Amino acid sequence: MNYLDEEQAHQSQLTPEQLRQQLRKQLKYYFSRENMVNDRYLKSQMDADDYVPISIIANFKLVKSLTLDLQLIIDVLKGIGKTNLNNKSKFLYFRFTIS
Repeated sequence: MNYLDEEQAHQSQLTPEQLRQQLRKQLKYYFSRENMVNDRYLKSQMDADDYVPISIIANFKLVKSLTLDLQLIIDVLKGIGKTNLNNKSKFLYFRFTIS
């Protein structure tokens, strides 16, 4: 199950703030305990330190339907939970720690 359904995600009349809110909710869901218990794909994309390449997150279907703006995705990720961005091997990685 996803936080957003596809119809919500395809809304093109979102204000910039609504877009950020929708993106934030979806990203928080992806890294929630509820989702991580069953999301084998996301777990398989994590490295030994539990980092996920930002490019993987940006390519999720619902994220792509909301925005292709990588900087917006990064900015929203920085604002959720305990996040840690790391620039390893020329790729930006993200780690979310559930408190």
